[in-house]
Amino acid sequence: MILREALLVVCVFLTPASAAGTYYPPSESKGGWRTLVAKNATPTADQKSAVLNTTGLDTDQLLDAWHYIESLGRRQSLIVIRHGWIAAEWDYVGIGPVNSSTKSLTGLALAKLFELSDASQLPKKIGYDDFAYHYLPAAWSDSDSRKKLIKVRDLPTMCSGLEAMDRGIRDVNMALALPVVHPPETVDQYSSASVMLEGMVIENASEQSLKSFFRRHISEPIGAESVRLWDAHGAAGYGFMHTRDFARFGYLMLHQGAWDNGSGLRQLVRPDLIARCTQWPTFLMNVTDGPGNNTQWLTTNDPPSHFLHTWHGWWVNWSRDWPASMQPVWPFVPKDAFWMS
Repeated sequence: MILREALLVVCVFLTPASAAGTYYPPSESKGGWRTLVAKNATPTADQKSAVLNTTGLDTDQLLDAWHYIESLGRRQSLIVIRHGWIAAEWDYVGIGPVNSSTKSLTGLALAKLFELSDASQLPKKIGYDDFAYHYLPAAWSDSDSRKKLIKVRDLPTMCSGLEAMDRGIRDVNMALALPVVHPPETVDQYSSASVMLEGMVIENASEQSLKSFFRRHISEPIGAESVRLWDAHGAAGYGFMHTRDFARFGYLMLHQGAWDNGSGLRQLVRPDLIARCTQWPTFLMNVTDGPGNNTQWLTTNDPPSHFLHTWHGWWVNWSRDWPASMQPVWPFVPKDAFWMS
C-alpha cells in the first residue's frame, strides 16, 4: 500500500493454515475482537505467556516490529491477529486510510459481482473474459476501437494497455480519457486509473453505486462498522477504516468467504472466487513489466511485478505456476501468503 498520511498494518497471517476454528469477531459495537493484550502498552509477563501459549507468537519480536513501524515517523497503527486472538495492538491512527489496499477490496467486490452474475441475480451477465467496454460509457471505446479488446480481467491485473496513471486523477473522466499505449495483456503497469474503471464496471453491471454494493454484500455482514465507503473514483485508494475492521477482511479471506455474525454461518463470497483473489493468473506469464513501476514498492530482488498480481487485485508471495527458478517475494514466510496492495 502507498504510504501517505498514516500507516495501518494488519497481520492476520494470511495463509490457509491459519484459518482453523470457528470463531468470528462480533462488531466493535458489540464487543469486537477477543484480545490477549492491552492496546498501546508493553505486554506484561502474564500477557506474554498467554500470547505464546495461545498463538505461538513471541511478543518481544512483535514489539520489535512495532518499534520499526514507529520509526517511520508518521502516525502508525499495527495489529497482529492469530487464531482470532489479538496478540499485539498499537493504534495512533483511529480511522485511517488504507490507500492502495482499497484496490484489493474493490477486487473482492468484483468477485462478488461475478458470483451474482453466475446466479442470474444481476441485471446483466458479466465474467472475467467479457470485454470491459460493454460496462463503460460508449464514448470510451468509440474514441479508440482498440479499447474494445480490453477485458474485464485486465483491469485489476494492471495489463489493460492503457496509459498508466497512479496519482493525480481528479475524477473518473480522467481515467476514461487515458489513451491505449500497448496491446492488452502485453505490459504490466501499476495504475490506479484501471481500478477506477473496474469500479465503474461494477457499478454498471450491478446498477448500484460501488459503496452501496460493497456495504450490502461485504462490509456490513462482517461488522466492519468504521469503513468509510468509496465510489468508482475512490476504488483505487480512498478506503478509510479502523485497523480492527481492516483485519476483518483478511479474516474473511482466511475463512474462504464465510462469516457468522451471530445469526448463523453465511457464505458471503463463493470459495472458488475467494481462491481466485489469491491465485496468480497464468495469462500474465508472457507480460513484460512497464517502466513506471515504482522502485519504492519493488526491488531488483523481487520477482517481476506481473508475477505478483492475482485475478482480483491482491498480491501473492509465490505461485506454483511461476517458473521453477523464481523464488518467493519473502522467502522466510509461508509460500502461500498473500496481501493487499
